[in-house]
Amino acid sequence: MAPNPRLALAKASLPNANDFVRAEHLKAEAEIRRELTELDKNMDNLMRVLQRDNDPQGQLYRRAKKRMLELEQSYAAVEAWLRRHAASTPPEQEGNAGLLDHLPMMAVDLNMLPADRLRRFLEAFRVEIHYDIRTGRATFKAHISGETCAKPPAT
Repeated sequence: MAPNPRLALAKASLPNANDFVRAEHLKAEAEIRRELTELDKNMDNLMRVLQRDNDPQGQLYRRAKKRMLELEQSYAAVEAWLRRHAASTPPEQEGNAGLLDHLPMMAVDLNMLPADRLRRFLEAFRVEIHYDIRTGRATFKAHISGETCAKPPAT
């Protein structure tokens, strides 16, 4: 059987796609860290103002206390965001491009499947369908692993 050019292209594209996802993840993490640094600077500046200025009526103190509370809440929210972001770090490239060789290449009309079987098929491969109304294109994403290929089909 002749090698399929689509499979070869997919295998060649996987490392670049993985590198892109990791780079985007690192950029987002750097942006979150910059935001934390900015909030920290704002809190330091607020403390400097309180230390430097005389406030006999306590008005500056009340306003600074309120602003410090806002900054601390923002800081806590961004820290939680950073923890969630770190927990969603993309996995290392698994090198499972060979799994593509096990997938059958054929034209399939999913509209011909009964609804219950179509649902099971889509759930088995965790198929996600995203439609871009601007371009009129649908993007399909399926999750395939060695475990998925090794399981016998459910009847």
